[in-house]
Amino acid sequence: MRSDVDDNKLKKLQDIGYTIQKCCANCAESEVGGVAQWGTCNVVGYFHNKHGETRALSINATGVCPQHRWREALVLGAFDQFVKR
Repeated sequence: MRSDVDDNKLKKLQDIGYTIQKCCANCAESEVGGVAQWGTCNVVGYFHNKHGETRALSINATGVCPQHRWREALVLGAFDQFVKR
């Protein structure tokens, strides 16, 4: 596989046991944009008392729930080897 990532960087990540874990940032059901640490979940909603309506649940990008589904369009290139599925 062709990679634009430095071989020494990949080797160091392998050496330290680096992994990419499930989290809201890589879930197909979330909307977490760019470098944002917060987003919304499109599966879980709640009734907001103050506004009297159902809203999408605010979530932190590093969190995870049992309904996590890997985002199909997740493009990690050479880093895909570190994904814990």
